[in-house]
Amino acid sequence: MKRIDRLMGITLLLRSRKKLTARQLAQIFEVSIRTVYRDIQSLCRAKVPIAVEEGPEGGYSILKTYSLPPVMFTLDEAIALFLGGHFIDHLHGTPFREAMRMALIKIEDILSEDVKASVHSLSRSILFDMKDGVNNAVTKETFERINEAILKRRCIQMAYRSASEGQKTIRRLIRPYGLVYGEGIWYLIGSCHLIPIPT
Repeated sequence: MKRIDRLMGITLLLRSRKKLTARQLAQIFEVSIRTVYRDIQSLCRAKVPIAVEEGPEGGYSILKTYSLPPVMFTLDEAIALFLGGHFIDHLHGTPFREAMRMALIKIEDILSEDVKASVHSLSRSILFDMKDGVNNAVTKETFERINEAILKRRCIQMAYRSASEGQKTIRRLIRPYGLVYGEGIWYLIGSCHLIPIPT
């Protein structure tokens, strides 16, 4: 990553998050802590209003008045961008990993706090297992309902077809915890409360 891109990234991260330490910034940008110190000094010389708080709970922060022209994303748009970004980040050998990480930092900076919180929550609950396999499509409506249940900690009902019982379809009450993508298939992780089929 070019230094100018890293300086921009540090500025945007400090704007979008309350506080970050030099160690955290070094891990995010994969540089040494000494390099972070030099970058912070360069930003201060450029009149970027960075504050330093020392001590165990300390770190760097930036005045919220230091702003960029606003760009608005809906929750669906933000989720789509972050899922796409994390998908690319997990693809081995792709030349776009650094570019995508920088793009996600820029996008995060301009999200509203509500949208940002929802995106972070879903990003932690969705994993990608990048192996070759079949393509098992999930409808947008189904995906949205599951994501909404995860965010609001609600249960959902679903029809489940059991291969071990001769393809018998039963209804289940599920409390979803997350989604995992592996070998071209989406898996739902959650606890199940079986609902008897109405007679």
